[in-house]
Amino acid sequence: MAKRMIALMAVLNEDIQNIDFNVSTQIAAYMQEGLLGDFATATTGIGYFYDNIKEYDKAVQWYKLATELNVAEGQFCLANYYYEGLGVQEDIEKAFQLYERAALQGHADAANNLADMYFNGEYVKENMDEAFKWFTIASNVGVKEAQFTLGIMYEQGLSVKENMGQALILYKTSAENGYTEAQYRLGNMYDQGIGIKVNKELAFQWYKKAAEEGNVDAEYNVGYMFQNGIGTTVDYDLALIWYKCAAMQGDASAKVRIGEMYEFAMGVPMDINCAIDWYERGISAGDELAKKHLERLGNY
Repeated sequence: MAKRMIALMAVLNEDIQNIDFNVSTQIAAYMQEGLLGDFATATTGIGYFYDNIKEYDKAVQWYKLATELNVAEGQFCLANYYYEGLGVQEDIEKAFQLYERAALQGHADAANNLADMYFNGEYVKENMDEAFKWFTIASNVGVKEAQFTLGIMYEQGLSVKENMGQALILYKTSAENGYTEAQYRLGNMYDQGIGIKVNKELAFQWYKKAAEEGNVDAEYNVGYMFQNGIGTTVDYDLALIWYKCAAMQGDASAKVRIGEMYEFAMGVPMDINCAIDWYERGISAGDELAKKHLERLGNY
């Protein structure tokens, strides 16, 4: 290790001579940290810098240095590179090994990714007990993705006794932390009365939060609820806006709803040609109702 430290110091001293301090004060600051002995900050920080400017080959070299120094964040970042094939040949086995090394050092995001791999049987054999263990560790320190997936495990009774109350708590915690999938799932639970009393107002609120983050299913549901006054007041203008958001992401049902609004003058002037156009878009996306509408109008 001592020899590696000396080699790293040499790299830092050599590279720092080539830095234009007026252009790249950030990387210079990280290198200075290394010269002062904070190798963890230096190696990972320089890796971040090259990652941000998409010079992945250089980022890999610095993350590898961090990994050799047993820096958990460096191990996590390098694992992501191997997982995604950035700057290196994709290697799921190496990714798994690095996530595990970082997780064993208490890296929460690495614990979540390790749990995902056990949960999905990716590289390793599916193991719900290991997934539950690592999701719990990550969840306890606030990883919103882990909180959501742990909620799924409680809801479905995977490696743990089914507990809808605990699932709801985890979904809500994840949703409040801003995880879009949890916001949508929570909205769906209130909407359908899954494990909880139906509450259309809360369903609308959680759907809207997810929709604002671009969840296509939530965008459609918010449009539908505005159109029909479910959990909120009727507002055709907003219904059309949210339907169009979902349609832009390819949602077939949203395209049909827009067509219906133009055909039946819901918040917009009647425009049969525009309705037909949207129905045709719905057919292209595979919607059967769109086909029936066009047959009714004699345009199919």
